[in-house]
Amino acid sequence: MAKKLHLTPGKRAHRHAPSRSHDHDTLLCPQMLPIHFELLKAVFDAHGRTLEIIDVPKRDALDAGLRYANNDLCYPAILVTGQIVAALKSGRYDLARTSVLMVQTGGACRATNYIAVIRRAIADAGLPRVPVVSLSAADLGEKNRFRLTPRMVGQAAAALAIGDVLMKCLYRTRPYE
Repeated sequence: MAKKLHLTPGKRAHRHAPSRSHDHDTLLCPQMLPIHFELLKAVFDAHGRTLEIIDVPKRDALDAGLRYANNDLCYPAILVTGQIVAALKSGRYDLARTSVLMVQTGGACRATNYIAVIRRAIADAGLPRVPVVSLSAADLGEKNRFRLTPRMVGQAAAALAIGDVLMKCLYRTRPYE
């Protein structure tokens, strides 16, 4: 049965499935932009979503990525896949109430294929029931797409713009520290 993730302002994310309740699902997202993702987490929190940015030591993520992902992938893909698998295997999360949220670009980069790579790695790690949902502006034919409200999209865009400004300020001042 296909499970769809729906988002309504002020309510927690839930998948429609008759067998279990998903009132308190945790959405795991790999750390790719530290400044930006912390701001996006605040947007999700304001809309009642539990978004957790994965904080796995780089070496652990790399080891898990090399174990469960194809070695022909680029380094960022191996690291992101490793972050997700290491976090899921850490025992910190109730896997029955956890989903992985991954951004898809829809472009020519391999990042468009991250969802398939992550799903396979999760299955190879023995965790096939953890759903991977995509956050994408493009319609890539994904069944498990994460739907955003217009207000949340506006707030997320503002968070990304603020993240860019903060990152530029940081990188302008860091050489002088």
